[in-house]
Amino acid sequence: MKGRKRTLRKGLSGKILSFTMALAMVANLMGGYCAATELSTKEVKAADAEQPPYRNVMYYGDWSIYSGQKNFTPDKIDGSLITHLNFAFMDADANGDLITTDTWADYENPNVGFSVGTDNKYAGVLGAMVLLRQKYPNMKIGVSVGGWTRSGDFPKIAASETTRKNFALNEKVTASTY
Repeated sequence: MKGRKRTLRKGLSGKILSFTMALAMVANLMGGYCAATELSTKEVKAADAEQPPYRNVMYYGDWSIYSGQKNFTPDKIDGSLITHLNFAFMDADANGDLITTDTWADYENPNVGFSVGTDNKYAGVLGAMVLLRQKYPNMKIGVSVGGWTRSGDFPKIAASETTRKNFALNEKVTASTY
């Protein structure tokens, strides 16, 4: 019985200590976050008065158009609420050229974006991104490259100055062969 009381006491005091430490960590993080926000706001205002003093970033995966993701197409994005949109994912080959990972979603799907004339100029997610950018010109759109399974060629790209430069310039994007 004596041993059991000691275990209960240690368990209870351990929980109280853990809770207190967690509370202290949250308070420190909140205090640091507020201070960092004030500092970054001043820097942004000094650098570019037209940009908002914050970044509200959204990640958009091309797989979002499918029914399992509730057919969330880029035209449903309210660009007035975000400053940056990251398109996920593209891959890169050993030469540093970008490769789309879902040709149907990215270029061909006539139900995403808009089909203009017979050339489907704005079909697919990438076409819809062009239209979204036209609607919200202050929103920055970037590309996320790699991801969980698409980073195999990065060591080859990094090994050569030519392929690093090619990758950085992003002059060539090809459709996937996956």
